[in-house]
Amino acid sequence: MAFQPKRHNLAILSRMIESNTPKEEILRYMNCSPSTLFKYKKILRENLGGLVDLRENNGRQEALTVDEIQNIQLMNEELPFMPAAKIKDELMLNCSRWTVRRAMRKDTDVRCFKPAIKNKLIRLHKEARMEFAQRYLHLSQEEWRRTIFMDEKVFSTHKDGRGLVRRPKRMRYDEKYILPRSRSGRATRSFYGWVCGYFPGALVPIDRKLKSDGYLELLEDVFIPSINAAFGDQDLINIIEDNCSIHTAHIVRNFWRNNPRFNRLPLPPCSPEINVIENVWAELVREWTPSIARTEEELIVRVEQGWEAMRNRPDYFQRLTDSVPTRLQKVLDNEGSSIHY
Repeated sequence: MAFQPKRHNLAILSRMIESNTPKEEILRYMNCSPSTLFKYKKILRENLGGLVDLRENNGRQEALTVDEIQNIQLMNEELPFMPAAKIKDELMLNCSRWTVRRAMRKDTDVRCFKPAIKNKLIRLHKEARMEFAQRYLHLSQEEWRRTIFMDEKVFSTHKDGRGLVRRPKRMRYDEKYILPRSRSGRATRSFYGWVCGYFPGALVPIDRKLKSDGYLELLEDVFIPSINAAFGDQDLINIIEDNCSIHTAHIVRNFWRNNPRFNRLPLPPCSPEINVIENVWAELVREWTPSIARTEEELIVRVEQGWEAMRNRPDYFQRLTDSVPTRLQKVLDNEGSSIHY
């Protein structure tokens, strides 16, 4: 439970601090511990809007002036990726980089996070995203659940980066907390798959250098038969895929044109957050255990097992497709800029 101060104690503490009453006398008068007094002072500072610093002065001179702190915060706002040490050098400050970092946080909500990685969007991209969102925002929940989301993914035997490990101090080199280094190299394999709002569809290992004729063969021999088996061959089915060259080749466009039952929605460039299969790929590797697969054959088995296991999670796929209208609305609200998905 959060600390709940008594209002009259705050008033008494404020008067005693204003009169420079020694800390020991405040503790005796209020009959509280030093930690409780610290909490009272913290709440009192917050109530005063941070304009008055009630912490005891230890006699040291401040490392930075108010103007220097403002300059640090302005530079950080203009150049958020600049390291604290670089800001220190640029402003010629006589302090440590740690002091600069504290100055960045002072009286602000600025904190250090891992940056989001998104495609660089130009004006034409944003306009296309806005047009797509306005055009298809009206589709019903059932229509989005019956939409086929298709894409390619390259899987690797190793997860990029070392990630994090929770361990006690001074136990870095204990065998339990060490990731084994693979000396046999990294194996990769490309897959192509589709999902809808009810289940994952077909997943096929493909050649990394797949071309338009190979993609057309994949559509005719695997994906269209699997879609027909899932939905029958009567109702209209929407298709969403990205705009890579094999998807927009002349022979592929002719294929969709000759199969009017399939309505290929014109997904705008640089819009992976609208194609929900991207979330499925991320979910597949979220629990990726290092070195669980060392060869290409083991990698294929690992991916296919994970794909099949997701068939037991129909609610997950419904939530994904049900979120598409929300994603489109956020695209409109952000005027075509990137969104959190």
